[in-house]
Amino acid sequence: MSGLLIAWVVLAVVLILVVSPRPGTGGPLTLSYFLALSMIHVPGALSYVGGAAPDAAFEPTLVGFRLTIIALAAFVVGVALHRAPQPLAVWRGSLSREAIAIQQRGTRLLIIGAVAFIVIQPLLGGVATVASVVSTLSLLLIIGLWLRLYAAVTLKSRRGLILTLAILPVLPMVTLASGGFVGSGISWVISVAALFFILVRRRLLMILAIPVVLYVGLSYFVTYAAQRNDIRDVVWSSRSTVMERVDSVLAMVVSFQPLDLTNELHSRNLRNRLNQNMLVGVGVIRHENDQVDLVYGQTFQPWLLIPRALWPGKPDVAGSGTIVTNFTGIGFAAGTSVGAGQVLEFYYNFGTFGVIVGFLGFGYLLRFLDRKLMTGLVEGNLRLLLLYGMPGLALLQPGGSVIEIAVASIAAIVAGHLILAYERRRSRGPQRRRLRSPGTPPLSLRS
Repeated sequence: MSGLLIAWVVLAVVLILVVSPRPGTGGPLTLSYFLALSMIHVPGALSYVGGAAPDAAFEPTLVGFRLTIIALAAFVVGVALHRAPQPLAVWRGSLSREAIAIQQRGTRLLIIGAVAFIVIQPLLGGVATVASVVSTLSLLLIIGLWLRLYAAVTLKSRRGLILTLAILPVLPMVTLASGGFVGSGISWVISVAALFFILVRRRLLMILAIPVVLYVGLSYFVTYAAQRNDIRDVVWSSRSTVMERVDSVLAMVVSFQPLDLTNELHSRNLRNRLNQNMLVGVGVIRHENDQVDLVYGQTFQPWLLIPRALWPGKPDVAGSGTIVTNFTGIGFAAGTSVGAGQVLEFYYNFGTFGVIVGFLGFGYLLRFLDRKLMTGLVEGNLRLLLLYGMPGLALLQPGGSVIEIAVASIAAIVAGHLILAYERRRSRGPQRRRLRSPGTPPLSLRS
């Protein structure tokens, strides 16, 4: 297991060198996906490093993690195959009105995303098709934070940088207090931190801080895992108040437990919740023992992308949990959320060959989207940023099924067009002037 973990570190270093060899180059999507996929695979493997005796899950974890390393290697190669040059971030270093306008737009999109997540999504979450578009509007949180972060770096504003980064620790708490899940909030943090890494000029301190951040993050996770059921009892209760939800989340912060891999409870929590390797490994072993056949594309048929609003009678399809059960033979209690993940699904369809080809394509696609959204960010082109950045963010679901992330990406494009229409209407309002400093590109709404 240690050798595979070392291979993972090497792949992470290679990816950084490929994506962002110097400050100001690259894009956040490729780094974010690598980290997000690692988040549900690496801790489970790491839990066996603390000297704990191998249990029944060890062999499947080893098999699954080995396949995950193959997938990540293919992903890095796919990223490297996209040879188009990445745009270089522009540091103007002056109080340009252009950067101030970018900051204001970022704040506006941040607020829209927060309102969509906290207010609109709970109200319209049960409406077919509309729910998909509304849920992707929460991605404007990330777009807004990206814009604010870029403006702060451009203006060399320490205050703006601190205020923007201070929002990040709040995001997992918000998703936990509102829905009882912490995963989406952590994914949001990763997406913003990836852009910050790309933009920051002095990377050494940030690189040195990575092990500390990972240790603190995993420590909070094992603390959360120990109190997860109590928190959800409060959050999911229709009678709980906002303050009761906040208090339940803050109680987790107060009872912080440092991660100890020799602690069986901590190791077990990592294996139970952050060990997608085990499910992958069980399925691979079953296939190698001729207990389950590959399905050759049956889990992502194109007709599944047709919105229910256009096809009201569309048959119900198997979700991630059903895919996992069919592949692994493991049943789950009703209401249990189980993600298939791309490693498992690509293998279930086409074997190891499917994993390699699938992740090659995924790496290439995210690199392409990165180039487009960074061009939009640097040139002040909101259209590029939204129409490539939002579907790119929707793809950052390494625990979801291919159909789920494809539907989310299409919904994100629709949501992006809606926001562009709103911004266009707003810019045509009475006495609206475009803020622009000499020699800098305008805040364009068109590519």
